[in-house]
Amino acid sequence: LCVSLLSTGFIGATISYDFDTSPEKRAHQPEFYGYIPDNGTVRAMSFLSMALNSALVLCTRAFASALLFNVSTSAFLLAISADM
Repeated sequence: LCVSLLSTGFIGATISYDFDTSPEKRAHQPEFYGYIPDNGTVRAMSFLSMALNSALVLCTRAFASALLFNVSTSAFLLAISADM
């Protein structure tokens, strides 16, 4: 479970990092892209923070879904259908 959470967080962070550090995207929309600074150490910390944040959000959603399923299956199905 931990490997799945971390790999999903890594993939999400990689996508965000690649979009944000793209020179073309920064040139076209500088107000939106560019939240990751050009400093290498800060970039690494930003990437690590984004990966851990994504993994923890996924973990929280999975845990909340499991709890909701145990409490009320119909509420779980309603929440899942509303989320899609």
